[in-house]
Amino acid sequence: MLPRITRLDANAIRMDQIRRARRSAARGGKLTAQSMRSLRGEPLMTVVASSVRPGLARLEAVIDLHPSTRLHVLGRVIFIAKLEDGTPMRQTLRAYSSYRRKGPWFDVVVYTVEGDAPIVDNDGVKPRWRYGEVRDLFRYDEEDVAVVCGLEEVEADDFCPLGERQCKRFKWSVPDPSAGNWQLRVVPMSRVRRVTHAVPDFAELSDRLGMRALPARYSAPVSEQRAMRFYENTFFAWDWLIEPSLLVCAFLVVRSHGRAELSGSSYSARALGQ
Repeated sequence: MLPRITRLDANAIRMDQIRRARRSAARGGKLTAQSMRSLRGEPLMTVVASSVRPGLARLEAVIDLHPSTRLHVLGRVIFIAKLEDGTPMRQTLRAYSSYRRKGPWFDVVVYTVEGDAPIVDNDGVKPRWRYGEVRDLFRYDEEDVAVVCGLEEVEADDFCPLGERQCKRFKWSVPDPSAGNWQLRVVPMSRVRRVTHAVPDFAELSDRLGMRALPARYSAPVSEQRAMRFYENTFFAWDWLIEPSLLVCAFLVVRSHGRAELSGSSYSARALGQ
């Protein structure tokens, strides 16, 4: 039985790879993060102008450039991501302060940091994954880079269906007071592993502020934003041909009579602070 299932899985993976290759070829197969990168049409903005984005007040110090320095700002980057098992997958990383005039779209990414010690467990040696929300994308001559607002993992709620299924739970990383309100890091695209989907922890939010409470926006006080908790939605159907904004999150966690339930939600996948 097991060999038969293994063969079926291998055939399904092979057919999926062929399908993606055909679609990539039909669309030109351009990877803006790895192939020839053009600066034509990419807007130029000064560092001080980019620093008005949410959480980027310290951008000048983070990227170590003069405030009047002009950089090519990107709205999105197409790259080859890798899933946990090493399977390559084409993804689009977005960092729009106003996507089609409907609000910000800042994707959450999984990435590595040079110099981090690997994790050693029963499964062997693995790189240490970090998580964060991309607030800006810049095109340098050598490589595209992402400015990431860090997230750190916290203990999951056993009553939450996402936590029960071992989905990671996060909060915003809080740096030393002298380093500003948010932990910012410049991450080269070669260090970005993949884009992931995160949703607010509505159970925690409703316990704290009531059932009608909405997630804190980027314009909310820092204390309200820091109080938010999020879950990585590992059930999200990623496909580079599908716009995440057209999909809806199927997991709105609501506590009712002491237990967690699932119900449909139209909460957009565009941004944690939307």
